[in-house]
Amino acid sequence: MKPIYTFLISLGLCFILSGLSAETTHSLSIDRSSINQPKTITPPAPTGDAIQAICPGTQVQSNPGSAGINIYTESGASISWYDTESSTDAISAYSFLPVGDNTYYISQTVDGIESADRFEVRLLIPNLSLTYSTEICPGTSTSITFNKDVILVPGSIQSFIWSTLEEDEIINVTPAAHNIIASDYTVYYTYNSGIDGVGNLNCDIRASIHSRDLEDPRFTTSPASVTVECDADTTTSALGIPVATDNCDNDVTISSADTTVAGTGNNSVITRVWTATDDNSN
Repeated sequence: MKPIYTFLISLGLCFILSGLSAETTHSLSIDRSSINQPKTITPPAPTGDAIQAICPGTQVQSNPGSAGINIYTESGASISWYDTESSTDAISAYSFLPVGDNTYYISQTVDGIESADRFEVRLLIPNLSLTYSTEICPGTSTSITFNKDVILVPGSIQSFIWSTLEEDEIINVTPAAHNIIASDYTVYYTYNSGIDGVGNLNCDIRASIHSRDLEDPRFTTSPASVTVECDADTTTSALGIPVATDNCDNDVTISSADTTVAGTGNNSVITRVWTATDDNSN
């Protein structure tokens, strides 16, 4: 007759093999902690388009999508940007991405665990600018130039239009005079990198111009001190008037005021103060 083997396991499991007669008992101990041992799951790298074009002035952010880059992460994940694949120092979330053709490496962190792998992305940020004067004399006109030749990145500008509805590279504007808030002029443009799979990029640049005069006139000559007889003519026409210039006013108003300090005997000193005033009350 076949023997019966019974295994007693600390988890309460029992296996009975075939047999009818002799019985032998064996005890098998299993450590429960080894069965319930937690396993750390590292999230994968985020995903997205390998080459992307974004507008200048974009700021790195900790939340996916908010920095203008097309990136996909797990729900609730935060992202970190790096300059190299092996760098341990993440780029500050408040940094602005520089213009040009640059490559970055982005990880995602889920439940406090950062992905070991990083998403490699090539960012194209066109370097375009406006040339203009930020302040002009009241009531005058000025020009704004759109420097539309892209540098540091491939491709070109496909089209552009100003907020004034003009389509020239250089426009002339006459901002409202003496406004507290500057007058804004914006050019909207479309950039195409010429790389397959990278769509057109629509961005804008703004010029803010104040039409006002905050600069004081300046004297270019100063009268010398003179000594005269008591009965001498001391009027401004006799002793001369200083010369002053101004950035906006070609005919500065010059005035004077005298203060007499009595001296001994027939001697006295006259202090004459000259004031130059432009037509904007500077």
